[in-house]
This record gives sequence, C-alpha cells and structure tokens, in this order.
Amino acid sequence: MEYVKYWAGKWSLLTCSYFVAEYTNVLKKYFGQGLNDQIIIIKEGHSSCFQEKKDLIQFQIFLAKKIRSDQRFVQELCGQLKKESQKIKTLLRKLLGKDLCLVDYQKYEASFDSYVAPHVGVKNAPTFLTDEESKKYFHQFKEARIYAEDVYTKTEEFISSFAEILSKKKNVSSQLILSMTKEEFRIFLDKGKMPSQKILKQRFTLSVLKGCRGKVMLQTGRQAQKQENTILGVTSSKFFSGNLTLRGKAAYPGKVIGRVRIIVNPEGVTDFKDGDILVTGMTRPNFIQLMKKAGGIVTDAGGVLCHAALVARELKKPCLIGTEKATTLFKDGDNVEIDADKGIVKKLG
Repeated sequence: MEYVKYWAGKWSLLTCSYFVAEYTNVLKKYFGQGLNDQIIIIKEGHSSCFQEKKDLIQFQIFLAKKIRSDQRFVQELCGQLKKESQKIKTLLRKLLGKDLCLVDYQKYEASFDSYVAPHVGVKNAPTFLTDEESKKYFHQFKEARIYAEDVYTKTEEFISSFAEILSKKKNVSSQLILSMTKEEFRIFLDKGKMPSQKILKQRFTLSVLKGCRGKVMLQTGRQAQKQENTILGVTSSKFFSGNLTLRGKAAYPGKVIGRVRIIVNPEGVTDFKDGDILVTGMTRPNFIQLMKKAGGIVTDAGGVLCHAALVARELKKPCLIGTEKATTLFKDGDNVEIDADKGIVKKLG
C-alpha cells in the first residue's frame, strides 16, 4: 500500500484514538462511504496521520460525484460543519477547566463524533472538482473551513486541560493520561483503572495507531519504530542527496530563497527571523505570527482549502502544500528555494 500524509500537529494518543475508527464508521454512516486504512504516528505528544492513497482518492472522487448529483449537497455540508462547529465550541467553553464525570465527558464524545464527518467532507470535497466547479463553490467551502478552523486546536486544549486536572487529582503525569486510548480513558473516569505507567511511558515515546476498516491496532516499541521508518521512508538513501527536491501543490505562486525553520509547535518560538522558510506538517491558527514573518511556507500535508493555503493567499507569500516529506528530509538551517510557480522546493548548496 502507498500512504500519503493527511495531517500533522500537536494531538495526543488519546485524541488520535478517536480519529481512527471515526474515519471509517462515522464517515460511512454520514456519507455512505468512509476512509478505510490509516496510520497515525504519535511521538511525544505530536502526531502525523497517513491515509492509504487509493482509498483517499476514492473517497474524494465519491464526494465530487455527490456534489454533481445533488445541487444542495455543498450548501448542506458547509451549513452542517458550521452548525456542529458552533455546538462543540459552545460545549468546550462550558466544560473547559472542570473536573468532569464520565457522563459529562460522553457529551463531549458525542459532539466530537457529530463534528468529524462534515469537517472531513468539506476538507476533501473540492479535491477532484473541475476549475469551474471549484470557482462556483470556493466561497462556501472557504467560509465553512475558516469558521471551523480552530475546533481541533480547542479540542486538544480541552483534553490537555482535563488531563492536567486529573493529573493533580490522581497524582499521575498528564502525559501518561494522554497516552491512553479512548476506551481506557472511559474506564479510568468510571473506575479509576489505567494501564501501567511503564506501558504508558513507552506509548508516549512512540506509538502507532493502525486503522483497517474500523478496526484499530496499537503498536509500540520496535513494532512502532519499524512502522515509522517504513512510512517515512527513512531507510531510502535517495531522498538525502545534495540535490534534494520535493514537489507539492502551489497554494500561492512565487519564488523565494531562505533558511529552513522546521516548526512542529509554534508556542514559545522566539528565534524565527523575518524571511525564514516555515516548514511544518500543517499550520493552524497558532502559526499565524510565524507565517507573517516567513518568506515562504512549506507543509507536508494539506489541500486547496487547508489553513496554510488560505493564509498564504491572504499574505501573498509563496507556499507549497502536500510535499509529504519536507519536515523529514529538510533540516533546520538548510538554504532552500521555493519555486511555487513550478510546484517545487529544493535544497541549495
């Protein structure tokens, strides 16, 4: 199977354990078709999701066909995303900072389930539209994406805040709490039982969630390391030549040369200089200040309506999205040239 990077960011194992089953089950219930195969790598609180390429393409083509067969589909999908975004953000404001019981937490789970399908739909629906169709629906898609853009960030903030409360209450590191699966976390809230700290520490260091048609497998240790090496292609020497060039999708045209800064988490970054090239898995609203200073932007993941693409257009900065391996193959301090007109970024010298 061939996998492509779907998203990346600061999400814990606990949060990611919701995504895997939902990508199949929730999407299938909502649309009639879902995403069947995915791999999520979680490393010290940061994660990257890879979707099986053919499966993802089939889902995106399926959505494009729904748009063509139902004139109201886009309006209803975008309206549903905004509706569910408002609902979950309202609930998170209500629950944030509180010591919750299992029943309260299950309200969050239900709201999250309702949000996932329209979010994934809006993210993927434009991919295989014609230029004419894209122009017709772009404003609706863009408006919905912007409205919902901070939901996943606020979700992780909520989960992390709740973990901190439980950490003090149970005298257990919040990092370990966030290294439980959703099933284990429910048991922890209900009965106070959790996996051993040794197991949770191993998961925090590196763990992999594999989804196959709604069934989930959790890997740690050597198994997880082997899977990470395979999915990232780190054993392939051809990617490390001095003439390293990556292709991506141009989110905004132009050429720029600058110094690579690989940023996984923008919080606390104070040494990012004007003109640096921001290289990251995927941008989110908390990247805005760095994006304003950047000479150009390169991401591993993202589509035509991703956060990086929308902001780059507003800032009029050269931007390549969907390079898949930029954060793996480039290093801090590399001099690179972004040629978004050709859809490439290459290492210089």
